Amino acid sequence: MKTIMKLVLALVFITITACNQSKKEKETTSEDVTKKAGELIETTKDYLSEEYAEFEKKLDIYMQNTEKEMAEMRKRSANLTDQAKRKFEKEFSDLEIQKKELNIKIKEFENAAQDKKAKLKSEIENLRDALDKSIETFNEERKK
Repeated sequence: MKTIMKLVLALVFITITACNQSKKEKETTSEDVTKKAGELIETTKDYLSEEYAEFEKKLDIYMQNTEKEMAEMRKRSANLTDQAKRKFEKEFSDLEIQKKELNIKIKEFENAAQDKKAKLKSEIENLRDALDKSIETFNEERKK
């Protein structure tokens, strides 16, 4: 009796499963694959364009803030002694060189083809981090 019940349940399960499977009306063609691949490429391009535009906006804000911070640093240096002022000018010029290098990379990024932007983005982030660290170190030394 148990064996018959198990067979009936198995048969019912197989029947229900078979009925629930949908049939494909048409086969996938190479044209379908090409079309979907094209759509995927376009979607990816759109996404990257939006991401890079957002990155450029953030860079603009960052550069404006950095410019303001460096202007404040220059104002604070007005009261330094001659020896301290020379040291300040030397270290400050190093910061400005880093800032110029970053600006150059940003211009390259703005004018680069889509496939080059990922590498440039990484380089810009590294330069930005280095400039931030230099400014932080510079400010810490001024507090002493």
